[in-house]
Amino acid sequence: MVSDADVNGGCYDNKCLNGGTCESGKCACAARYEGGRCEHENECADDGDCAHGRCVDVDSTKFPSKFCFCEPGWMGGSCEKESELSEAKLDESDEKDFHKVVLYDNPKFELFWKLFDDRPQVEIALRVETDTWCAIGWRPDDIDKKCKDFPLSTSSSSEGDDGVNDETSDNNDVEATRRKRFISLKYGRGQQRARRELVDKRDNDENMIKVFCNAGNISAAAEWAKETFNDVRPSSDKLHPEPEPKPNSKSSPSSNRKTKGDPEPEPNVEPGPGYKDILHPMDCSDIIYATAEGNLHRVLDMYTRDRASPKHDPWFGGSDDLTGVVARREDGILHVKFRRNLVSSDPSDHSLRDDEVMLIWARGQTSYLFNHRPLSGLESCAATDYDYYRINELKYHGTKPSQRGTTSFNFYDDPDDESKSNNGSFRHPEKCKTDKCEYMLEWKYREKTGLVHFKIKARVEEDQWAAVGFSEKPEMENSDAAVGWVEPSSGELTLTDRWLTSKAPEGVALDNGPASFENVRGSYRDGFLKISFSRALDTEDPNDLALNKCVYFLYAWGGKLKDGDVTKHKSTYVSEETVCIGSSARSRGNFNCLVMLCVVINPFVLFF
Repeated sequence: MVSDADVNGGCYDNKCLNGGTCESGKCACAARYEGGRCEHENECADDGDCAHGRCVDVDSTKFPSKFCFCEPGWMGGSCEKESELSEAKLDESDEKDFHKVVLYDNPKFELFWKLFDDRPQVEIALRVETDTWCAIGWRPDDIDKKCKDFPLSTSSSSEGDDGVNDETSDNNDVEATRRKRFISLKYGRGQQRARRELVDKRDNDENMIKVFCNAGNISAAAEWAKETFNDVRPSSDKLHPEPEPKPNSKSSPSSNRKTKGDPEPEPNVEPGPGYKDILHPMDCSDIIYATAEGNLHRVLDMYTRDRASPKHDPWFGGSDDLTGVVARREDGILHVKFRRNLVSSDPSDHSLRDDEVMLIWARGQTSYLFNHRPLSGLESCAATDYDYYRINELKYHGTKPSQRGTTSFNFYDDPDDESKSNNGSFRHPEKCKTDKCEYMLEWKYREKTGLVHFKIKARVEEDQWAAVGFSEKPEMENSDAAVGWVEPSSGELTLTDRWLTSKAPEGVALDNGPASFENVRGSYRDGFLKISFSRALDTEDPNDLALNKCVYFLYAWGGKLKDGDVTKHKSTYVSEETVCIGSSARSRGNFNCLVMLCVVINPFVLFF
């Protein structure tokens, strides 16, 4: 309740928060605080709050609005930490040290990365066409909905993901011509003359939706929105759209600055079995957000539990674990670099192990170029603030394919030289699609580390196991095997190293040697058991079969668990000929599969 004194402009006890005082019936806020009750805190009040940077007011539509943008060589919320990086732009000589993948062609979104030999770190660089912010993020490929239990006390903030869009300066003349052509086609001559008075004076960053809506031309605004959405098409036929948001005509952007943002649109997906288990690409993602004002930058380690806007890691009780950051904006391109450790114990970070992650990327929208499908209140001329998207304010990226995407990705892969690894897979039934397979094994050898990485996916019941084995003969006896399952009661993975002396249950015993597996992960979800692990080519364990020579592969799955151990398998297959991994395979030029479908896994297939 509010007192009569407050209604009449007076003060009441504890009205002014965070050190604010009541003056003439209104709160006079302490430095860094704003709002009717001084309830909102900015990151800085002036440059003095940014040790090695500048306090920038991004003129956001909600709090906070002022942030520290750091000088090269410095980082942190207050630019108080020294950065390992000071130059954001990659030149041609620098690019030779990085791997590269183009996430989107035009407007460009390029990703560069390198792993260090002398320390467990990754350095990532981005080259993005945008007038505002960009972001990338990742999460383990096998993560499930339980990840959204963290943090239990967190409630979602209001608006959406990330995003950016722009038209480059090289396209300005083309864009201006296209705009004039659209106007001439849309209106008669008398209308064209009036229209020119409105649009001919604008520059190329004019908010055309605002121009049309203020002139009362709702249909023109809608047509403009549709045309700009379709202006840039996906650059690959392998791109697939994310679910589009539902219409939200009742909740258009508001002109009331510093108010709660618009709710994030929900995925337009037909509910069905397991619908609630489907993770949106943003769910439980480790996010790196970046923007810049000239050579002053703001690059943060963030996290998002769901489709709410990412928050800085300390908001979740974690810490900003980046060891170096830098960014600069030049000629319409945002150049970004950051470093981080490969392994992190921070609850709001995901370690980067030698395995697939789901990588997401996005860039922000601007007041003069934004897109929604279906049309929002902006394009429908139902908004009160047509400058809703502000430069450098983290808001919804929109649904245009050039604005955001996802891909399955492994930072340990070398896309330029697959000859350094031997990759392969087995599928049953042969040539089955991933979710239609009864059993699937993929393996990849890293010459640099001497490790072979295995991934098993088997359609089994919750209390059943799956395995892969290795043998010098096409039979179970005297075979080395990795057998794993997920405990139905706890959901925890058990992966056992075994030496098989016979087909009888007592012959499938633990090998009693040292642990041979690394990077062990696994889950049971949607009827599939997934297990991934690494092991050395030669573990030097007498109860392990060395894989630096050609061996038969054994595939088994479907056996029940009884008294905490395995029973006889339901299905089993043996490779018809030996499989060769490592140097012996290359020297012999022999990689026999026959029963198996042998493929080189391409980690850069893009999808939305």
